[in-house]
Amino acid sequence: MERRVPITVEEAVRKVMGFADKGFKGAITN
Repeated sequence: MERRVPITVEEAVRKVMGFADKGFKGAITN
C-alpha cells in the first residue's frame, strides 16, 4: 500500500467502495 500521502477518510471510502463495486460486478457477471 502507498503511504506517501496521508489518506483522508473520503479518499479511503472511495477506494474501498471502488474495490467493492468491481468485486460485486465481477461476481455478478461471472
